[in-house]
Order: sequence, then C-alpha cells, then structure tokens
Amino acid sequence: MFWFRITLALACPGACLLLGACEGGERAPDASDRPREGATLIPGAMELVERARSVELVGPRGRTVLERGESGDRWRVPTLDGYAADWDAVRLATRGVADLRVVEARTTRPDRHAMLGLLDPREAGEGPGAPGEHGMLVRWLDDEGEELASVILGDFEGESGLRRAARLAGRDEAWLVEGYTPVRTSAIEQVRAQLTLLPRGRVGTVAIERPGDGLAIDARRAHWQEPLRAVATSPHGRLREASGEALESGLAYVPFLEVRTLDRAPVGGEPELTARYGLFEGATVTLRLYPGERAGDRWATIGVEASDTIGGDDFPNPEGVREWLERRGEQWHGWAFRVPAEMLGVFLAERGELLEDAE
Repeated sequence: MFWFRITLALACPGACLLLGACEGGERAPDASDRPREGATLIPGAMELVERARSVELVGPRGRTVLERGESGDRWRVPTLDGYAADWDAVRLATRGVADLRVVEARTTRPDRHAMLGLLDPREAGEGPGAPGEHGMLVRWLDDEGEELASVILGDFEGESGLRRAARLAGRDEAWLVEGYTPVRTSAIEQVRAQLTLLPRGRVGTVAIERPGDGLAIDARRAHWQEPLRAVATSPHGRLREASGEALESGLAYVPFLEVRTLDRAPVGGEPELTARYGLFEGATVTLRLYPGERAGDRWATIGVEASDTIGGDDFPNPEGVREWLERRGEQWHGWAFRVPAEMLGVFLAERGELLEDAE
C-alpha cells in the first residue's frame, strides 16, 4: 500500500449523513455542504471515527468487518474467530479515509462512475459492470449498527497513471482527492498474517521431535555468531551444515492462511512435529504441527514462555523481553494457524536431508 492522489465519488444515504444535516428527504447538495479544495472530504470525520465501533469493507468479491474491542484501541476480525486486527489495516480503514482531502471535482454523472471504478460493489453480478468497474465500499458504523459514514473507492487510469476514485453513497459527485486509503477487503489481509518473524540471531538452541519417523535433533550454540551443532540426534548422525542454517532460520518467516480458536481447529492428539527454540534473551518458543484438512497445509500452534533467567550480556533489557513475551502470548496463545507446507520445509524434510552419517 502506498500514497495516492485519489478520485472519490461520493454518495450518502439520507442525503445528509456525512456532509451536513437536512430537514427532510433527499436533496441536491448546495454550495454550503459541498467539499472544498484543500479541505477534508468528510467534515467532522475524525469525530465520526472515534464514534465508530465497527468498519465494514465490501469489495466485488468479498466482505469483511472490523470490530473495535472494549479497550477502544484494539480491533478484531469476527470472521477469523475474533483474532486481533492489524493496526495498519485499521488505520487505513478509519484515519486513512478521514484524512482524504479534496483536490478537485470530477463528475456528477452516474453513467461515468464505471469509468472511475465507482460502481457499488454490493451490486457486482446484479447489473452492468466489467472487472475493475466496481469499487470498494468502506462503512463506519456506531454501536447500534447505524451508518456514520460511507465511501466507495475505485481506480481509474489518468494522464499521469493509475489514480484512485471514490464516492459517498447517495451522491453522484466525484472528486479528485489526496490521501492514504485501504485497498483490500479479504479477512486475512486485515490481520498481520505472519505466524513468526524470529531473527535467526536470537536462536541459541533448537530441539526437533517427529514421532512418526523417530527423528530427534538437539542442536545448540553458545553465541549467535557460531553455527548450530547437534549434540544429540536420533538416528545417530551429524547435522548437515545447510540443515543447521535452515533450523536457525526455521521461524524467521512463517505466514499463515487462516486462524481459528483452539476449540475449532483440528489440533488434538499427538503432533506431527514439535520444535522448541531457545532464545538467547531468555525465552522458549514451541511450535507444534498437525496434519491439515487440505493437502499441503499444516495446522500449527505456537507458544512462548520465559526461561529461568531473562536477559543477559547481549540482552540487558529484561523488561523489554517481558513486554515481548506478553505481546507474543496475546498473538499466539489460544490460537491455531493454517500454514502452507512449503513454508515449513526444514520441519518436514526427510531425515537424510537433515542428518549425515557421523565419522
């Protein structure tokens, strides 16, 4: 996602929901409530953002809702069992839209909305509209589910390249605006869909157990600049050099495709693999893999706990480590994650790929 100058076509049900109050039914906007150049597109938008308790994102091929938690600054994704929403995604769907500023008016003709990618995505498949002609709808809702604001965003090809367009529901006016706006509507893209981002330099020990084929590896090193060396293996052997490097970085980047609460995930019984990573700063991260419901996937659980000693010469900030443990605990504990098998190569590798005969 990046900064755009954007064209917004705006419409508002009830004629005055976003751009001013009115006495009766729908009316054409007058000069007093039309956005002005340089002004924010939605007057009072930041106040509306503070009142919003949920955000609905609707695209031509999907719909997602973000809900604000009780603390007010934490959001969740109901369709992902209430998993925590990524703050960047929340910010784009709230403050990003609130910060949109008008550059100039573009059109008031509904028949030109398709050219700007501004057809209502809720009507995709019900009427005219080729791929790219339907936009993305962003709706802010209060705690009663009443609409506070509604904007449709779209793309079009301008003289200077791809531009962004939008309109407020109920109005035909289109505007060129500047701002940073959300562009995705799938649920998984509203969370930080990375199981781990664990730098290899933090890993001091790795222990692998695979009951299915009897593989067990216990590898250690005294300093982050040293290679991992196996101190015990089953069957007896020596850890291949490339395998040691792969084990170090095994949790460096693991994305996930789906997340569920533990009671809804197929993670009962004996795991296919258990991997324990001891970190130099004083923590143990434990990964367990279970067979997936889909070919090529695995379900994973991951947890973190403090070691007897937190911190050390290279990690002199024990409070920072405790904060890290707390954040990761909230992210991992109580959840199961569907992970693509291709991202788990070292954990699923054949024994011969990991070990060689000892001399």
